[in-house]
Amino acid sequence: MTAPKFLWLIAVTTESEHLELKVRNIRSIDSQAIIVIACNNTNDETVKTARKVGDYVFVYGPIGKCAALFAAYREVLPRADRSWNWIVFSDVNTVVTRWLSIDDLNAMQDSNLSVIYGSVERYDASKNFRARPSFSLRLRIDEFFGQSSGAYGALYLLHFECFEKALSELRPVQNDDYVIPALTSMYGKRVLASAASVLETESLDFYSEFRRKRRDAKGHVGAIRELISLGHPKKRWYPILARATVWLALWLALAALIAIPVINVGLGGGIYGLLLIALIFRPKFRGKVARIGGFYLGFLQGLVGGQQLRW
Repeated sequence: MTAPKFLWLIAVTTESEHLELKVRNIRSIDSQAIIVIACNNTNDETVKTARKVGDYVFVYGPIGKCAALFAAYREVLPRADRSWNWIVFSDVNTVVTRWLSIDDLNAMQDSNLSVIYGSVERYDASKNFRARPSFSLRLRIDEFFGQSSGAYGALYLLHFECFEKALSELRPVQNDDYVIPALTSMYGKRVLASAASVLETESLDFYSEFRRKRRDAKGHVGAIRELISLGHPKKRWYPILARATVWLALWLALAALIAIPVINVGLGGGIYGLLLIALIFRPKFRGKVARIGGFYLGFLQGLVGGQQLRW
């Protein structure tokens, strides 16, 4: 069995405190890792840390996280030993708690495999947001169909050859966690929901979670529009349909939540008002309010105005 070799791509802005921990974590699980750090509008301290811990460091102005990652990838190609066969995208504010299992490594011998996912857990010291696996059900569905419907930026792996083919289709604004895995998986026949898992090291609060969901939803709406515009015939319907189905269900749920109190305003208005106050001020419900509220606001903004696709 040929052991896979990984090129890790990490983007940073001013996260020097996370970067050193991130690189130590990568070295502990992958002693042969090639680590490329893309500095996007980064302060001097973070650049200094990057040059101390990374194999290849590239510094850019405020061009956006994703644009910086792909610029760094293109710059490292002629400089580094081209021995890697997998490219790993992983956010700087995460650490890998479980790496690929023996079964995952065996599966990577399949030439049809194009995308590998890891699950994500979040930590919050205030306990308002419980650490939990993310997207596990959707990833299992993607694995069944052999087609990606998008990934979460904390950890995903792309086969080098499939990724290169996908890059030939991408326009600069299409560098997105949704578009890239979806396109890459179209050049293979298999995706894998692996045993790997990462933990987000940043503590979440109500407003950061709200902003994160708003940004994600807004960007993904734009990504769907971009995928449709490409018109690729090979299974491009799947990621669009998968995301559209989820969003349709959530929109119907929101419509029901709005319609019920409007219809029953005379009888139940007071009760619904008390429930709303409880959702806002009861700590254990605040995470749900932040995620749902951010999602719907971002969804509306994406439909109305679109967004340049960036991480």
